[in-house]
Amino acid sequence: MELNTILEQKKPFSHFKYAIDNSPHRKDWFDFKNSAIENIITQFINAQEI
Repeated sequence: MELNTILEQKKPFSHFKYAIDNSPHRKDWFDFKNSAIENIITQFINAQEI
């Protein structure tokens, strides 16, 4: 199913999660998500001068 179609349905998060969990891109998604979270945390820490 195409991403645009998934996001236009009711409960887009559930459909997105289902699509990722059942695709060959699952590991890529979690690698991307973890990297994005690390970047956000790093930016926050740098902004707080911790």
